[in-house]
Amino acid sequence: GFSPTNGCMVAQDHVRVAYGRNYWNATPVSGTIFKGGGTEQLKVEVQVKEVSV
Repeated sequence: GFSPTNGCMVAQDHVRVAYGRNYWNATPVSGTIFKGGGTEQLKVEVQVKEVSV
């Protein structure tokens, strides 16, 4: 595949986190933004495990 973020072909050090025909099928975060009082935070924790195929 191709990594548009890095502008290169994917290699062994790339981790696929989503798959889709276009961006909207594979958005990492989606939803609605409400502006106003308050604060927002996004915390993400990722574990990567090697599997045999």
